[in-house]
Amino acid sequence: MKVSDIERYDRAPHTKMVLSDLLAWLDGHSDAAMGQLLNWWHLDLARMIERVKADRKAKPRIEISATLTKMNNLSVCWHPGGWHDSVMDWRRGGDHRNLIEGRRWPEPPDFSWFMGDEEPTFQGRATNELLYVRGVGSLDPKPREHYGAYATFNHDVVDSILLCAVRCAYERLVRQLEENFEVTVLDAFEFVTREERKENDSREPGWPIQRVVDWSLEDAEQLRARHERAEQEERERKERHELETIEPTYGCSMEAILDALVRACSSRSRGSPVSQENINRDASKALRANGAKIDAGEMRRVRQLIERYRPEILPAVLQEQPSSAPKGGDRPVSNVVVLALARSDESRAPRDRAARLAVEPKATHSAEPVDVAAVSTETRDTVEQDAQWAQELKRALESFGCTVEAVIEALTRAYSRQPPGIGRPDEHVHSEAARELRSQGARVDKEGMRRLRRLIELCKPGMLPEGLRPTTEQQSPGE
Repeated sequence: MKVSDIERYDRAPHTKMVLSDLLAWLDGHSDAAMGQLLNWWHLDLARMIERVKADRKAKPRIEISATLTKMNNLSVCWHPGGWHDSVMDWRRGGDHRNLIEGRRWPEPPDFSWFMGDEEPTFQGRATNELLYVRGVGSLDPKPREHYGAYATFNHDVVDSILLCAVRCAYERLVRQLEENFEVTVLDAFEFVTREERKENDSREPGWPIQRVVDWSLEDAEQLRARHERAEQEERERKERHELETIEPTYGCSMEAILDALVRACSSRSRGSPVSQENINRDASKALRANGAKIDAGEMRRVRQLIERYRPEILPAVLQEQPSSAPKGGDRPVSNVVVLALARSDESRAPRDRAARLAVEPKATHSAEPVDVAAVSTETRDTVEQDAQWAQELKRALESFGCTVEAVIEALTRAYSRQPPGIGRPDEHVHSEAARELRSQGARVDKEGMRRLRRLIELCKPGMLPEGLRPTTEQQSPGE
């Protein structure tokens, strides 16, 4: 559809006004109001200096509101931050033209001068009005099955397109203002859409179109809260359905999964803390031997759903174990094991001398890298040494351009992919992990990976997979 199709003589007048005002706004029709907003003489500079001292990224605070006038026109205005929470105080003196002085504010505003909200006249609009589009309230995108003998064909489609254009202009204005201001949006558009498919279009077969069929202008905070509740309810509905369809999805019942978890937990319990990932791995392996289709990542997901929605069916031995549900959101369902981030209290030694990269403790913190040579892991006996190794790990990660989580995941994948019968498995793991991180933009080679692994052994040994964790039994007698 072209502009000429909307501006046809048989179109409703309000559609022509909406398009005309949008084009005028794009051409700079509201430059005068924007110039008043960007005039730094109107700022309370002393107030802004205090805020910048507390937060270097502080910006002047403003509020953006959108209203439909009684003539169905859209008016978008700005006010100093906190305007709608302030109240009029007629006892205050000062210049009557400055609207800030005549109000009581819950918090001092960032502006010392503000003029606006003038009554519109034939000569102009309010000086704080940033966007004005006539006829928006008359747009009606509700689909019509029959247009009638004298009705304009597809006017509902045209109204849907124009509504999307108006919302785009409004949100574009907000994004532009966020470059220089801390913007609080008070009103937001709410669209109701339905999926429609193009007919006889070979270029986009099967791709639906989200068509606007209804709209409203609502309080932004309430709208955001309602959307969050709806997303939470939808997520909970999907998760409960996922929990109810475990048997057809994975080929085993929930009772079989719980029984496998109990056996895996009891087989590994030897008086020491049991890794939840190892329990998930062993249980999924046992179920696959019986014909199920489940891996360690999917087992972790099932445990999270059971703990969240049906904790009463968990056996006592599993309830005593730490929860497998991660903090701060769900882990992705994957057969790549995400290692625990808890630091082990056990003192661990490297597995073999070829893989050893010890860190020599220094008396003071230095910008020079600590010599990674031959210090035994048993020297981790003081808080000062732990702090030095943690600092060295941080500097090494910054130097190589990667994170400790990325290093752990690369080592885990490299260890799981190593072919059997390799003479020096650690060297192969280091080389493969370094190659993967370089493909992601890091600056680390095999020697750097060995150094990072050694530092992680010293600072956070519990993060390494069990096959790469050093054990005291594997330490050579001469060390």
